[in-house]
Amino acid sequence: MARATHDDPGGRSAWFHRSRGGRRGLPADAFLQAATARRAAPSSLARAAPGVPGTANWVPLGPFAISGGQASGHPVVSGRVEAIAAGPGGNRVYIGAADGGVWFSPDGGGTWEVLDDFATTTPGRPGPAANSLAVGALAVSFGADRAADQVFVGTGEYQPGDKGLFGIGVRVSTSGGQPGSWTLEATNLAGLGCTKMAIDPDNRALVVVATTQGLFKRPADPATRATWTRINSPAFTNNAGVVSDLLIADPDLGAGTDKTYYAAFLNDGVYSSPDLVTWTRVPAADDSDQLRSMDSRRSIST
Repeated sequence: MARATHDDPGGRSAWFHRSRGGRRGLPADAFLQAATARRAAPSSLARAAPGVPGTANWVPLGPFAISGGQASGHPVVSGRVEAIAAGPGGNRVYIGAADGGVWFSPDGGGTWEVLDDFATTTPGRPGPAANSLAVGALAVSFGADRAADQVFVGTGEYQPGDKGLFGIGVRVSTSGGQPGSWTLEATNLAGLGCTKMAIDPDNRALVVVATTQGLFKRPADPATRATWTRINSPAFTNNAGVVSDLLIADPDLGAGTDKTYYAAFLNDGVYSSPDLVTWTRVPAADDSDQLRSMDSRRSIST
């Protein structure tokens, strides 16, 4: 069989399942060794020159990894970036890739560092296709420096038609994703996909995640965070439906006097709540699967 000269997602999927399906699978420490080696040599990217006035002046920031990508002409690509969070000033940036884990840039995308420690699921869940590198959502509560950044990663990517990648729960770092700082929470979400995460601006320990089986929040008690709590409401058409988007609108930016939570259910509608308990359907947003008209200057979603 001729060797493929461009990205082959079907072949990668077959290899991924085959390598984890039996006794001849990858050694338990193989990924750990690969991740450690990759972390030891952060990528450096020379930015492309900006376009001349009048052109679409967008500059690729990387991290570049895949030769012969799926785009026209099979260029070098990074794969799908599903989530991004940028700190004040735009220097500290975290991104989550569909099947490439979490990356950090300290200089606005000039250089990148991979942040993934080796992670495993509880035995038996959610099966051989579990993938800690599949990222569907990411939220960061930024501190004074990287060591104070609190990072939440919703693993598992949603794609229509059951084409997404299974996750293992929510990975958490309280020190900017530095090696050895990751813990695993919300293992009851293993096997699901995440679409969006939001951190409450008045309480950085309160995190809400939109998933392929409803809306979940982080428990207040640290001892119970292995299981995140589903948010149910009689107002929802389906408590376990796909939540396609989520945000927290806070006009007074953290004062907590006029805060509203919004959740959009796929092919259903948008719902709002002042407290994550009482929900009301938003009439003007009926039959919408996205939150499209929120003023970004008045909303906090990471």
